[in-house]
Amino acid sequence: MSSAPRRPTRPGRALRIAGATVLGVGAAALVPMGVGIALARDATRDGRRVCWGMDIACDGGDNPEVREILERGYDADKLVRIAAPIAGVALLTGLVLLSVGLAVRGRAPVAVAPRLGPGNLGIGLQGRF
Repeated sequence: MSSAPRRPTRPGRALRIAGATVLGVGAAALVPMGVGIALARDATRDGRRVCWGMDIACDGGDNPEVREILERGYDADKLVRIAAPIAGVALLTGLVLLSVGLAVRGRAPVAVAPRLGPGNLGIGLQGRF
C-alpha cells in the first residue's frame, strides 16, 4: 500500500502565523508596562506633594504616608521592569518572524515592473522563472 502523496510543507505560512501571534503578545505586554508607568507617575506626584510640604528631610523613615508612597513606587517599578523586556523581545521577535515568513512567500509568475532604463521609461509586464 502506498500512502497519499504529502503536500509540500510551507514554512512561510507557519512563520507568518507565529510572527503575528508573538506581535500580539508583545502588544499585550505593553499594557502592564503602561499601567506601571502611570502608577509610578502617580506615586511621584504624591511624593512631591508630601515631601515638599515638610520642614525636614523626606527619607521615609518615620512617616507612614511616605513609606506607603515609596512602596507604591517600588511596585510600579517592578511592574515596568518585568513587562518592558517582555514587550521589547516579543515585538522584535514578531517582526523578525513576520519578515522571514513574508520573504519565504512564493513569487507571482508575472508581475508589473517599472522600466527605468535609458530609452525604456514606463511600466511593463515581466515574467519570472
